[in-house]
Amino acid sequence: MIHPKRKTGKSITAIEWIEHFRGLLNGRSQNNLTDFEQYVKASLPVIERPAGPDGPLDCQIEAEETAESIECLKSGKYPGTDMILNEMLKSAQHLIT
Repeated sequence: MIHPKRKTGKSITAIEWIEHFRGLLNGRSQNNLTDFEQYVKASLPVIERPAGPDGPLDCQIEAEETAESIECLKSGKYPGTDMILNEMLKSAQHLIT
């Protein structure tokens, strides 16, 4: 059995472990989660797009945007569930855009 020790060299007791993990599990308040969510949202880049008739995600996809995305694809990657290889998209780019 492994006996973890403190920096002082004394072993940590089972009761101390229990108290430690109870504090971790019970110490998470809703405020902490909200702070974390706010931090994540503040860290993400903001992409502004013109709004379509039903909202910002309902706008026309531009041919240039599709072409840029296809050019950024890396070759030699395993395909997704649709089994379409990046190389297939790159070779058919003139038909797609």
